Amino acid sequence: MDINSGLTLILYFFGLAFLGWVIEVLYRSYQARRLVNPGFLFGPFVPIYGVAGLLILSISTFLGDNLPWWILLLLMALVVTVLEYLTSVLVELIFRVRLWDYSDEPLNLAGRVSLKYSFYWAVLIYLYLTLLAGPLLQFLLFLPQVWKLFLVIVLSIYFAVDFVLSARVYLYFFALYHLVIGEVAKAPSELSNTLLSGLRKYSYFFRHYPYLRFKLRKQLRSARKVIWDLPDQLKKIKNLLDDKE
Repeated sequence: MDINSGLTLILYFFGLAFLGWVIEVLYRSYQARRLVNPGFLFGPFVPIYGVAGLLILSISTFLGDNLPWWILLLLMALVVTVLEYLTSVLVELIFRVRLWDYSDEPLNLAGRVSLKYSFYWAVLIYLYLTLLAGPLLQFLLFLPQVWKLFLVIVLSIYFAVDFVLSARVYLYFFALYHLVIGEVAKAPSELSNTLLSGLRKYSYFFRHYPYLRFKLRKQLRSARKVIWDLPDQLKKIKNLLDDKE
């Protein structure tokens, strides 16, 4: 693979990561009835879509002439579903928490993937291949190499900085989140103002990832069974989860 092809694939990754961000913003904002910035990064990229796009391109290139279109589509949806499963496992290993949980969905696998969302992947893949893949690749192929190199350098630097900053915030928040979960379970009446202030500062995580809100609410319900009335600190957490703060 020559330099020009490599630059094209990198820009292809960024293009699909941005497209995935747009899709996630529309979908999650519709669900939450408010504007939600989805994904791990602060900026307009959801990397799993970029990785999925490269996998789909590889399958299409090597198997596109050998399989019926519907088998090819099922294979692509399966590969992306496996990618989603592995991403869930990796995130849980790093942050000790799940950012999504499909346990309430029928035909799910360990709450990490489900048949419904695999179907959504298949629909997105079909729409992408029929409407966008050709024009996007043609645009990138005809873009002058000097512009490709410039865009790759700028986007890569931005992506790397965004990744480092986002990772620091996520690691801090989830360390704080687990401390709060532990304190609510162990000594709910002694929750410190420092932990509460930190939780309030990063409350947008609960809008981005409803499963975190559900897990903390469950812990609050357990605390209510132990003590008749919630202490003021836990009431503040409840108000935070209910978007009253």
